[in-house]
Amino acid sequence: MLKRLLICSCVMACPHSVNSKEAPAYQIENPYPNLAIHLFGEAHYYSEDMNGKGDVVSGQQVGHLISSLSDHLTIFSEVTLTTKSSKTTTDVERFIVRYDFSDRFKLSLGKYHTPLGYWNSTYHHGAWLQTTIDRPRVMKFGSQIIPIHFEGILLEGAVPVDSLNFGYRAGVGNGLHNNISVQGGHHDVTQGDNAITLQTYIRSSALPGLEFGASYYQDTVNMEEQEDHSSPEHLPNIKESITGFHVALEREELEIVAEYIYWDHQLDKGGELSNTGSGYYIQVARRLDGQFEKLKPYLRFDKISANQDDILFAKDQSFESTTLGLRYDIADYTTLKMEYRNEQVSKNKRYNSVALQLSIVLPNSLNL
Repeated sequence: MLKRLLICSCVMACPHSVNSKEAPAYQIENPYPNLAIHLFGEAHYYSEDMNGKGDVVSGQQVGHLISSLSDHLTIFSEVTLTTKSSKTTTDVERFIVRYDFSDRFKLSLGKYHTPLGYWNSTYHHGAWLQTTIDRPRVMKFGSQIIPIHFEGILLEGAVPVDSLNFGYRAGVGNGLHNNISVQGGHHDVTQGDNAITLQTYIRSSALPGLEFGASYYQDTVNMEEQEDHSSPEHLPNIKESITGFHVALEREELEIVAEYIYWDHQLDKGGELSNTGSGYYIQVARRLDGQFEKLKPYLRFDKISANQDDILFAKDQSFESTTLGLRYDIADYTTLKMEYRNEQVSKNKRYNSVALQLSIVLPNSLNL
């Protein structure tokens, strides 16, 4: 229950938070304005392979700041502190200003995680919130498969019809493809033209926790040559469209999440060259009973099928993995996760590895 309330408060603009029957945890009584802060921390151990050496890293530290300015106006910010190779960076991952006209119509602007698929709309920074250590490969931060971030204007809402709840999210803005470069690395990606993103979902009060959804994203990625380019030719723009489908059943005792993503990359203005590909994952988790209720074993299968010479990707994105893990909730706010992984990246041989993660959350670290 605590996990569900924190997810509702931290994603704020995700489809799950628009259901009026689930009061979001960030709602605070008058007077306005007010401020609530949730803090997340994590530490990791990764082995290079089953017989190799491993590394302990501090992971990512996250702060969620939620401020209600009135009954209808809310500001949300997500800030991360990440340490990699002795270098620490600070980023504003999300910043959203939202006005709620009603449950059926909410208008916001800012920087989001693109509402493309289930995982990217539901789980954000703060590893404690998700069952597993890492996100699915197709949805990983820094992914070249989907644009993780989106800057623009978003409309969202939910319309109840009998026992069903029909939700939508529709946005227009700037798709941030700052992690993508052309095969060979001689060119950069600039801001794309106005991107559009659409997402719909259906939930039923008769089957709590069950959701079916579909997503669509379209963008034209503008390419430009780097200063040290080796060839002066003009690069045509690349038109990208991504379609996604998902089904999720998330209850405390049982978790089943599956997503399928299909993309199409084409040279803009009638170009003949095009590439398509797809990726999917299936994740199943089960909370044990009785004296073992703190344990939650899980299994996930990931697969990405991509063209190694895709006109948009910098390198071959093909991937396949099987993850077997166990989540141990040491306390309400502290979790230890252990995973065994069998992975194949691109055309390389498969390798085995283990990973550990200690993740914590400090809810309502500040509540003014």
